[in-house]
Amino acid sequence: MNQHTSTPHAEPASDQTTPQPATHPAPTPMVTTSTPYGGEPEYLTGPAPTPVIIGLVGLLALISFLVWALSDWVVNWAVAVPAGIVGLGAVIVALGLAGLRRPRA
Repeated sequence: MNQHTSTPHAEPASDQTTPQPATHPAPTPMVTTSTPYGGEPEYLTGPAPTPVIIGLVGLLALISFLVWALSDWVVNWAVAVPAGIVGLGAVIVALGLAGLRRPRA
């Protein structure tokens, strides 16, 4: 039978005080001087047209529903539904025109 005897290994004679953290070079900030398309990127200013139009349509709907609920106003659905569809089409056209007018930098 083969018996393996384990011999105690001596610890290396190194500094047994507190371990020193590994030193890494400080991260360098990424500096971009230009884009792949050349020059600095241009950011559009001002409000985006899509949320503004959607908000105005929402306000118009709120006002019309309040007037309808608080008064004796009777809705003629034969006129209101086609007018609503035309209005929705006008909103889509307005959004499309706003997108075409936006500069492409």
